[in-house]
Amino acid sequence: MARQRSAKPFTAVRICSKPPGIPSGILQEGILIFKVTSEGFKMKYSQLLGCIAVVLLAAVSYLPWSFIAERNILVTGMSAPGTIYGKPGLMHFVLGFILILFFIIPKIWAKRINVFTAAINLAWSVRNFILLSTCYMGECPQKKFGLYLALMLCFFILIMSFLPDLKKLERKN
Repeated sequence: MARQRSAKPFTAVRICSKPPGIPSGILQEGILIFKVTSEGFKMKYSQLLGCIAVVLLAAVSYLPWSFIAERNILVTGMSAPGTIYGKPGLMHFVLGFILILFFIIPKIWAKRINVFTAAINLAWSVRNFILLSTCYMGECPQKKFGLYLALMLCFFILIMSFLPDLKKLERKN
């Protein structure tokens, strides 16, 4: 701390780098300050979380996605009997295998392909959401929790594919 010499003692200003007794990253009045360093925000577990989300997406494919009450049909990601939808969750399995593979490979080209694959996976999930929740010839299906959960997991997978641990990638290249 320093004191200005030109000011009177009762109007002196204390000059310091941070308030005393407060840990770095926290400002007074409870406002949290995030430190942005040259290495950016650390996402240490983003690849692991992405793999876990892909496995959860595979499990969500077996949950109910919609229910068509007029024909008493329960549509899941892996079965849609009596409809023209086929197996809408099967593409998530194929893309999920590719996503897990590229989440594991510690190369920059794999991370770039992973972003593209995750975007296709999200687009497929949006397609499923629109297809399985749209009214068709007066029959409006009821949307179930699995459809929302699949959409949220695909969005989370895309976010995790944007956040590779670049520090590890620089060391290995």
